[in-house]
Amino acid sequence: MAFNDGDFVLVEYDLWVKDTGSLIDTTDEEKARKEGIYDPRERYGPRLVIVGEGRLIRGLEEAIKGLDVGKEIEVEIPPEKAFGKRDPNKIKVYPKTEFLKHGIVPEPNKVVEIDGKPAIIRSVTGGRVIV
Repeated sequence: MAFNDGDFVLVEYDLWVKDTGSLIDTTDEEKARKEGIYDPRERYGPRLVIVGEGRLIRGLEEAIKGLDVGKEIEVEIPPEKAFGKRDPNKIKVYPKTEFLKHGIVPEPNKVVEIDGKPAIIRSVTGGRVIV
């Protein structure tokens, strides 16, 4: 039975950046700890997703459609179906205090939301965070 829009699905995933080999998101607590992206506020384990609701990156959601229950796949998602192509004009520097006042401990490779869009923290030095 393939999944369709509106279906409730439990998914487990690891999201890696191909160019850097960095893990930026996972549902696996052990991997998050090993790769240095563990967040104690995050809930690890399978995530409940409604197919077609846009709660996952587009490429991952498209890969889930048509899968059978219990099927494990590895999929390469092009930038335009994930976070977009790398654009040096989108790299921003923020004061570390901006993250801390929202309860976010900035760490390299952590995915955060800025102005309603996902962003990846590239580095944290002193009081500055490069996203």
